[in-house]
Amino acid sequence: MVCSANAELNAKGRLTCQSSLRLMVLCSVLGVTALLPACGGDGGDNSVATTPPVVVDKYPNVPTPTVTALPSSGVSADRDYPFLASDFDPKAFGFVEEEFLFDGKANVYDLKTSRTDVFSLANNYPVTQNAKVVSTGNPYRTRMIVLRPSDPAKFNGTVIVEWVNASNTWDTPIHLFEQKNMVLRKGYAYVGVTVQDMTISGTNGLKAWSPKRYGTLDVTNGGKLVNEELSLDIFSQAAKAVRADSKVMGGMSVKKVLAVGESQSAMRLGVYLNSVHPLTGNIFDGALVTNSGPAQRTDLSIPIIKILTESEFETATTNETMVLQSDTDKYKTWYVAGSTHSNLTSLLPRTVMYVRDFNGKMISDTCAVPMNSRVNLGHIYNAGIVALEKYIDKGTAMPTSPQFQYTASATAPSLMRDADGLALGGIRVPDVVVPVALNSGVNTACPGLSGSHVPFTKAKLDALYSTHADYVSKVTTAANQSVADGFMLAEDAQDVINTASASIHGYKLNCDGDGTTNLCGDRGLFPQTPSIHNLRWHIYLYYLPNRAKILAPVDEAALKIASGYNATDAATKKMYFSQAIALLENYSDLIQAEATGGTLSKDSATYLSGQASQLITELQKL
Repeated sequence: MVCSANAELNAKGRLTCQSSLRLMVLCSVLGVTALLPACGGDGGDNSVATTPPVVVDKYPNVPTPTVTALPSSGVSADRDYPFLASDFDPKAFGFVEEEFLFDGKANVYDLKTSRTDVFSLANNYPVTQNAKVVSTGNPYRTRMIVLRPSDPAKFNGTVIVEWVNASNTWDTPIHLFEQKNMVLRKGYAYVGVTVQDMTISGTNGLKAWSPKRYGTLDVTNGGKLVNEELSLDIFSQAAKAVRADSKVMGGMSVKKVLAVGESQSAMRLGVYLNSVHPLTGNIFDGALVTNSGPAQRTDLSIPIIKILTESEFETATTNETMVLQSDTDKYKTWYVAGSTHSNLTSLLPRTVMYVRDFNGKMISDTCAVPMNSRVNLGHIYNAGIVALEKYIDKGTAMPTSPQFQYTASATAPSLMRDADGLALGGIRVPDVVVPVALNSGVNTACPGLSGSHVPFTKAKLDALYSTHADYVSKVTTAANQSVADGFMLAEDAQDVINTASASIHGYKLNCDGDGTTNLCGDRGLFPQTPSIHNLRWHIYLYYLPNRAKILAPVDEAALKIASGYNATDAATKKMYFSQAIALLENYSDLIQAEATGGTLSKDSATYLSGQASQLITELQKL
């Protein structure tokens, strides 16, 4: 019986003190304990004693850790600020960035965990068997970093919780780098969780980076558990903190919590989902497992999408843990043609942070065959998050991806490719359907996970696209098809179309350079290969509020540089290059204005303006 159904409500829908008294008496007679709101008054004889409302713990199998805010006054010499803190101003988007310590006691499970060998973790346990607890009460302390809307009205209710990648031996929040634009644009909250000791106590770990801020972190129970044994339970408790501790989400109401993890984190997350998550009572509502991952169990209680690149499936037997697993209604594998494990859209967003937090460390590309596919995996990840949400909310079927096509080799079937080297099959984004370069998982000069990005020659581009309008029209059609297929969001598709409209493709201009310089080609990276396109990628991936205004002189400068390369006389060349210099100076002024206004950090402004200065110096030589 619900006694409150008999209560009288005032004009604002609240129980009045008088009706509360009658309700208490009625409930007492009926033998029911009523939970009543506190009434106003001066605390005299007419006040009514009440009890606080009971909060029902929906996930009693997962302990709630103790969460403590870790304040920061900004970038400081002693590094008393969050590691890899944002290099833009979250307030410009109506967001706040906060860091928390969280403490608890975690279980160890009968999984053969390892500090470095994630494949043994995936292979040593039956996919469909729940883990068993080996020991309990193991104390830990670690951290989480939160990026969330400051206004609850702008929060869409979904929290993306990332198992932060540890492969570099420092925290690398790949999904935040790839999906920051969507988080800011659509009002998600993001939580990056430091789960592994590798990024805490290693040579490049948090303790070494800032002993003052992170010296008390420990996920090894005082050195007794050195193979990441506690990581699986810590990840569950991080999700519980998001759901149960109001500090983490600033009191906002959480509707869905989604787990994400990339590469090594994907492998560990996949094992967690198979063996530990079933014990939690579904602390996560869904999961996105990217660029790696074991076979997932088929009796899933939550929806999971696994996203794989060419790097994971250059051959159908690339490694024994990657399997061509059949889809179900709750599990889908998406295969992305032209994409690579390490790609430009995950590298560039961290560049300035590395310069700031690693004493000038630079991300570079010195390979004879340019590395790092330009296929924007973030767009696919974004579509994956929305597909999970639609399934959770309405049962809407998640899109099914075409599989890659392989050669008929009995020993090592490899990806089939067209005449241009582009992989056949899989999800085909505009960069693959309407190509201006070869984006591939293969790099013969520098084998590894970065693949290659080799721009097409002018002759090939001229043959493919008769006019600029022809190129833009084909990109528009391909982008809209990606949206219709469910593999790209409409906002991301519009970004792709806008980029095509601002490009020089279809103008029949040579961007291969003059034989010694290539200042408008999209290859390599700063500082080894200064290029107007590389500069554009940096701004594009910042997703600044004034991004369109800042990109305008960059796009115009690219056209001027290409026109200069194609001019037949020295005077005309000089004119175009001088105009490009003026446009880059305008760009630098806009960047400095962003820094002055606080939208962009001074470190970022210095770095981005430095790129423009490098280009200007090269242009002055022509």
